[in-house]
Amino acid sequence: MNQMKRWIALWLALFCTIELMSNIGYGQTAYFAQVKTHHSKKLGIEFDYSAKLKVKENNRLITIEHSVNFKHPDPCNRSDPPESQQWKSKKILDFYSKITVITTNSEEFLFKELEYTKNGEITGIRRSVEFINYPMRGFREYNGNHGCGPYSYYFQISPEKILLVNRFLVPEFGEAPESEKEIYRRVPNIILPEDEEILFNHILSSFVVKK
Repeated sequence: MNQMKRWIALWLALFCTIELMSNIGYGQTAYFAQVKTHHSKKLGIEFDYSAKLKVKENNRLITIEHSVNFKHPDPCNRSDPPESQQWKSKKILDFYSKITVITTNSEEFLFKELEYTKNGEITGIRRSVEFINYPMRGFREYNGNHGCGPYSYYFQISPEKILLVNRFLVPEFGEAPESEKEIYRRVPNIILPEDEEILFNHILSSFVVKK
């Protein structure tokens, strides 16, 4: 019964969202119809991004995001709150990344990710660490839990500096039932997971390190 009420409430929320947005001409726009470039003097990098995304920089931390208004249960709330408090999320953050530069190198990073036996013998790298070659060469590590939390990307940009990019996937498309995912896919102006990946890879492939 609770699942049915939740499902119906989601559909009602979707219906209201479509009704409101249809009056202001909300429609699909080409993600790369307009591309902007962000120049960071403090971090010494620049990159291109779709004008659909919002970019901010503060204290050597760059955030890139996009969201759509849609009242729904918080997928990362693992508690069991009263029904009146379940609908805490008023928007879906369908694109969210954080970028900074840290002082370290690949050897130091990998050293921290080694696994050992009780006798101190190295058994290998943690399974959460992946080597990636596209669109940049580096390492990727999952620092979340059940779809909530970031994938952290590490790219060596100088002998003593690593570009750290934290990419937060949309938890609404994580472990939710397929019926709920289908509702989220219908929210007007939402960036779908497959499009989020395209936008993210476009940013990574455009990175330029300024000397």
